[in-house]
Amino acid sequence: MKVLHLSYSDNYGGAFIAARRIHSALLSANLDSIMWVSKLQQGDERITAPGGSYTKARNNLNKLVAKCAVKCVENNQNSLLSPALLRGTLVKKINNSDADVVNLHWINGEMLSISDIGRITKPIVWTLHDMWPLCGAEHYAQDDRWQVGYNDTNRPKSKRGFDLNRWVWNKKKRHWTRKIHLVSPSQWLSQLASQSLLFQGSDVTTIGHPIDLTEWHPVDRSNARLELNLPENTPLILFGAVGGVSDPRKGFDLLLASMQRLKLLQPNFEVVVFGGQKNAQLSELGVKVHVLAHTNNTKELIKIYSAADVFALPSRQEALGLTGMEALSCGLPVVAFGNSGSGSMIKHEETGFIVPAFDVERFAHGLKWCIHNSKTKNLDRSARIFAEQNFAPVKVANQYKKVYEFALDTHVNCEV
Repeated sequence: MKVLHLSYSDNYGGAFIAARRIHSALLSANLDSIMWVSKLQQGDERITAPGGSYTKARNNLNKLVAKCAVKCVENNQNSLLSPALLRGTLVKKINNSDADVVNLHWINGEMLSISDIGRITKPIVWTLHDMWPLCGAEHYAQDDRWQVGYNDTNRPKSKRGFDLNRWVWNKKKRHWTRKIHLVSPSQWLSQLASQSLLFQGSDVTTIGHPIDLTEWHPVDRSNARLELNLPENTPLILFGAVGGVSDPRKGFDLLLASMQRLKLLQPNFEVVVFGGQKNAQLSELGVKVHVLAHTNNTKELIKIYSAADVFALPSRQEALGLTGMEALSCGLPVVAFGNSGSGSMIKHEETGFIVPAFDVERFAHGLKWCIHNSKTKNLDRSARIFAEQNFAPVKVANQYKKVYEFALDTHVNCEV
């Protein structure tokens, strides 16, 4: 069996990193896997950007047209919208390839249009990295239109003019008539997928993302702090700020509010931020903040995770949370809200602390609890064991293999 993964990129972004790790996990389990991307970041003989200069130019033109279309109808846009408007050149290559199964990932940025996806003739498995396949143009829904259908009566009253989300959703419904097997990295997203009107009756399987546990592992905390120029004995709270300060979904405002409350509970702590620039709001907290430059270097990231006492993951919505996975793999307990995908990675008071949705008081309590109980309850050990039990590449690859076999059998039976 040969699997073709389609992802907009192969790096720099949680969805793209996850797609590449799934592809690598299949290879490590001796499965035949290749990956096609629009934006090649790393690449190798099995990760390529098919097509020449014409394909690239057409993709760029499609992106420009889509961006202009969104801007014209959604002037007050505060979240990512992808209309997937124009046909590209990739579908013919997909259908003519020797792949047995096509695994879609995050294929927006006009990599594939809605009609393109409907014209794929091979069995499709779609790994969800957000809610876009279930919704209209939005990547994360703030209402229930995706569950009941988009119409005039359930459109937000604040919206006027052309209903882009309704138009995109109806186009998906019209073109996606073949069976697509959905894979979700968390129970939360699987539950949403099972409630989708667009994928009513579709098979949904929950498979966590893999991570190379021989590469991602704890290192000595004292040495890590010394090399990063961090204080040796002060409790350190880690926050990953890549895209997390400006995006409301990432809950940076909730983190700030919980930090204000934590100052009353735990006066002696400092904050470490990686992947972003110094933020004025953090500086105004009255707490010392260490800002570490953005890096894609795995060894540097491992040192950062290993140096901290607890990882704060305050997202309002998250398919899973790659930073949380990396933290657990490095033996770092995680505090997150339980309403989203991040909560599925945490065993409460074993590998971290699960907080009721958006309760900043409890979030502060969870951070304090992890700081004070990390050693006595061996949270670092439990976090690492959880990662080994759930994120091991061979385990994930075998789960995907079963899904591919099922999708292939279903496709063959439908053809008959």
